[in-house]
Amino acid sequence: MWGLSVIGLYLLTAAAQANDIDKCPKIEASALPTAKNVRDLHPGHIKVMASIGDSITSGVGAINIVKPYASLTDFKQHRGLSWLSGGDEDATSIANYIKHYSPDLYGSSKGVRDLPMCPETFFCLNYTHSFETDQLNAALPSATSNGVVEQVQYLMKHIGRGSQYDNDWKVINIFMGSNDIGVSCLPNYRVDNFDKNIRAGLHLIKKEIPKVLVNLIALFHTEKIISKEQPNYRKKFEHEPSLDPRKFECLCIREPLFGKLTLGSHVDQFNRALKNIAEDYSSNDAGTFATVFRNINLDVDTLPSTALSNLDEYHPNVLAYKYFSTALWNLMLDPHQDPNAPLTYQADLPLYCVSPNDRFKTEGFKTKGHEEEEEEKE
Repeated sequence: MWGLSVIGLYLLTAAAQANDIDKCPKIEASALPTAKNVRDLHPGHIKVMASIGDSITSGVGAINIVKPYASLTDFKQHRGLSWLSGGDEDATSIANYIKHYSPDLYGSSKGVRDLPMCPETFFCLNYTHSFETDQLNAALPSATSNGVVEQVQYLMKHIGRGSQYDNDWKVINIFMGSNDIGVSCLPNYRVDNFDKNIRAGLHLIKKEIPKVLVNLIALFHTEKIISKEQPNYRKKFEHEPSLDPRKFECLCIREPLFGKLTLGSHVDQFNRALKNIAEDYSSNDAGTFATVFRNINLDVDTLPSTALSNLDEYHPNVLAYKYFSTALWNLMLDPHQDPNAPLTYQADLPLYCVSPNDRFKTEGFKTKGHEEEEEEKE
């Protein structure tokens, strides 16, 4: 017993899974050797966290309302609850999971911002950043991939080359494209344009933001969400009961010669593009930059209406956030998780508790999990 290493002691007390990150054992910094390169990163090595995306990453509709009727002012950006970057204490987010192992993590978004609405488009098309709340959550409601470069430029102001964070390891999550899909019946929002925009953003990140692991996150089949509805779940607007926000969301699904099947094929095209881009931008050399495609291959039909905002029954709420963040975390770190396995919604999906020997999974790199540690101990 006296001869057990730090890792050996960890194995005696650690549960490989938990329902909450706080139930996962913390790991002392002394148990982690300095990361050799981007393919040797443990969550405890990450000092900076940032995200690029749209309303889903901005936290729009994260909290259901409890009053009988809705109003336009009920639409908020719950930045602190974002499933990727949320830094509020109760947020089930990738940022908070990393912070469990890296307490001084910089970049998590906090609190709530208003969401101004526009008469012609419902959601406005010109939302802007507010660093006080957003921090390094660069996502903007209504954003399409046309705005990726602008969001990278926002991040560059704070963590670009020459900043105080040059020598710190960073994770940047890119979850962008759902709004492109929604208007992909228009010629300027097809896969070629999407591919070009994502590559332009990655090129800028690689050039201007040092020491980064980029997660390119697969898009969901949101065209299936827009066509499902649970009676009496979505709140009516008190002064305009016939107003349906979903008429302004995923516009092309209502095109007579377009519709759900075509949008579904576009989601598949966009995800193939993300996978190819990740492969192109993730060379085999172990340097300071890597890009990985994270395929949350969710069967959207299994997502219950209760996991969607009761303002529009389209945006995910915190119940969905918990599942999304847990599924992504497990994809990134659980060595036994098939990166392309079909997934079904599970409200109590267990979260993988990392060990000192676990590393973020990257292309061409096999992580070492709990079982391999047992073999080493023996």
